[in-house]
Amino acid sequence: MARELNRSFGMFLRQLGGGGVFQIIAPVYRRIFISINLFVKMTIPKGFAGSLLDLGGGDGAVLNKLLNSTTPNLVYFVDPTPNAGLMITNPGVFKKNGFYLHEVDEIKNLKFDLILLVDVLHHVEPVMRNALLIQALDRLSATGSLLIKEVEPKGFRSKLTFWADVYISRDPVVFFVSLENLTKLIHEIDPKLVVFSHKKYNKRDFPNYAISVSY
Repeated sequence: MARELNRSFGMFLRQLGGGGVFQIIAPVYRRIFISINLFVKMTIPKGFAGSLLDLGGGDGAVLNKLLNSTTPNLVYFVDPTPNAGLMITNPGVFKKNGFYLHEVDEIKNLKFDLILLVDVLHHVEPVMRNALLIQALDRLSATGSLLIKEVEPKGFRSKLTFWADVYISRDPVVFFVSLENLTKLIHEIDPKLVVFSHKKYNKRDFPNYAISVSY
């Protein structure tokens, strides 16, 4: 997922300085693969003030940046890693552990106006992606949107991201999904779902791309 940078590399950095060194080095390392500034600026609705769920948020860098420019009225952060969310500085964020949303009792009856799924799907076995997307879509409010950020399996930067995930982060599952195939998967779940491609962001931060999904 958009995990801590994850096991080997992330654990090493945290051990160096109780998280302090991690918070300094991690953003520098991450810029090789993604511009969080561009992602937040070009995909998050300006002035967003609704309810927010960050699903599989990893170290919390994306959420932390988002909260610097928006004021959601409710924020949940859910990740299966016990010590995830190291970059989150906002005390109002409810941090919960769980891979499946039904594992988190507090949100079983909640609906969210914005759900983030940032670099999560390519760390999920392809046969399980459908179920994860359905879970996320089920938690959307009537006017909410699911914001998905992924990586096109094209070009050198994509290969660099793959190598970093496999050999540095030691992620056991790394399968990139193209924008075309992800769109097809979403329409297989429900043909009525609306998929909006953030074309300006996709061009600026290629091979990263983002889509918003809504009913």
